[in-house]
Amino acid sequence: MNNSSKLNLGAGKDIRRDYVNHDIADIDGIDVVHNLNNFPWPWGEDRFDEIIAFDLIEHLDEFFPVMEEMHKILKPGGIIGIQHFAIWIQLINSLSMK
Repeated sequence: MNNSSKLNLGAGKDIRRDYVNHDIADIDGIDVVHNLNNFPWPWGEDRFDEIIAFDLIEHLDEFFPVMEEMHKILKPGGIIGIQHFAIWIQLINSLSMK
């Protein structure tokens, strides 16, 4: 398994070097196949320094549980980048809720 400290959620064909590339489909370049509507996700707490989710959130069933799961696997001080078809949001986990 790829041990990078960066996670690319819902990568599809946007495979990124130096990231753990995730998708629901088992396609070339994907490191972890998992349905993100199923909790818990397959990563431990405080696992990643950076999580990106480009054009993904709108495809998931439950917004708040997804955000909670992202926070759980993000290291304190880590960064979450979310791109929706209409907006770009960068969340910095500077106020740890843990």
